[in-house]
Amino acid sequence: MAVVKDSMQNRVYQATRQYGGYIQLFHNPVFRKKAIDNLNGRHIINLSTGFNLRDCAPVLVDQLASDATNPFLYRNYEAPSGHPLWIQSVLAHEIIKSSYANQLSSKNIVVVAGSCVTFHYIARYLVENFDAPEVVAPVPTYAGFGENMAPFNIPVIEVVSDRSPGFMPTTEEVSDAITKNTKLIYTGWVNNPTGFVMDKFEAKKLLLLAKEKNVYLMWDETQSTLVSDECESVDMWEIASELDAWDNLIVIASMSKDRGIPSNRSAWVIGPEQIVQRFVEYNGNLYSMPATVLTGLVMKDLLFRSMAFLVKKDIEAGKAYDTFLDLVLKPLDIDDIYDKKVEYRFHQFLIPGLRRFLLDGFLDKGKVLAEYLEFNKWVIDGQRLFKSNFDMVVDMLDLNWDDFRFEMGGFNSFVHIPILDKVNQQKFVESMFVDAGIEILPGPAFGLQPTHWENQLGFWGRITLSSSANLMIEGLNRMLDYARKYR
Repeated sequence: MAVVKDSMQNRVYQATRQYGGYIQLFHNPVFRKKAIDNLNGRHIINLSTGFNLRDCAPVLVDQLASDATNPFLYRNYEAPSGHPLWIQSVLAHEIIKSSYANQLSSKNIVVVAGSCVTFHYIARYLVENFDAPEVVAPVPTYAGFGENMAPFNIPVIEVVSDRSPGFMPTTEEVSDAITKNTKLIYTGWVNNPTGFVMDKFEAKKLLLLAKEKNVYLMWDETQSTLVSDECESVDMWEIASELDAWDNLIVIASMSKDRGIPSNRSAWVIGPEQIVQRFVEYNGNLYSMPATVLTGLVMKDLLFRSMAFLVKKDIEAGKAYDTFLDLVLKPLDIDDIYDKKVEYRFHQFLIPGLRRFLLDGFLDKGKVLAEYLEFNKWVIDGQRLFKSNFDMVVDMLDLNWDDFRFEMGGFNSFVHIPILDKVNQQKFVESMFVDAGIEILPGPAFGLQPTHWENQLGFWGRITLSSSANLMIEGLNRMLDYARKYR
């Protein structure tokens, strides 16, 4: 195991510098023109693009298009906590997933403009409430977390598994990295970039560690809604209840990464009221809430997620629909959307907008059930594509299963390419992009110093599984051919 404490230099998180450098390279007009000229009519292929190449579910696009013409959603600035229907939809979804979530209320939820805003807010909260705080992050991980610690000069203590970068560190390894200044551990159910899925046993050990050390566990559920049904679900609210660790748990979730719409920055935070209400203040200070027009999109997505969860428990889809809508509307006193008291509940423009908003998008039960079937097919088709592409990656790269664990935890994998061990990874990525038109994000974009990868861990790269099979085959073949020539 390695515990790395030098990830921050001059208030710059090194993984962010690497990640940003590669992205700038891939979008630099000069280098991009060189690549296009060298390809002789072939196209540039991004092997690490995340979920971006898969089209969003059509029913969600239709919802967003409908809401874009709804004047109700443009009238005022939103409340700093987020739209009431958005918040109630999040709460309804959590209660449907876990009976233990009944202990939550709307005061435990805040809507934010993407997960990176959450990282910024937690960093601000830590420096306002603790002296010289530090955070611990198992790596490889999403560089956006460390990037938002850097402006506040919060050290990110990185922990690598003693097995390989394809595994997540155990709780015992994370524990060894905690110091008297540690205030937060960042991790999640599904890891980006590896696709590693944390099981319930390890999640419980981590939250227990957080409680024993009197620190927060920030549990990231981003990109978790596409996990294969073969993976065991993790009920963090049940675990928090068993351990009496509600005050130690902060959950963040979003929909943009899972649905192929990363430009729609929409996320939410669930946690202790003290922290959530501070985040509400930060929202108000910065006017950084997501656009109200995204409310229907998120509400529809959470409705479908909730229906899928209940259907797997042999509850009929129509009953699942009724359950979700009851949980959303009744706490807001919207038993009858024509009732004038709703007008005073919100503001003077609400009645006509809410009527259209709900009737068109949600209250036609037959239409919603048909949309759910279409959406569920989109999810299943995606899971099949990820599995097929992963099998192809394993075969083409002749991967060693001792290097990593992968359980269909989303749309990314993180693979070892031994032929490129010991090379200067930055120079290789630059050369391959210009000469072969292949974009790939290597290990240094996800934590640690480049020297750790080149001298100790080897060449690892994030391979996205959401592209078409033909694109994957061509991209992998080009990469392998270039790697052999480069060596």
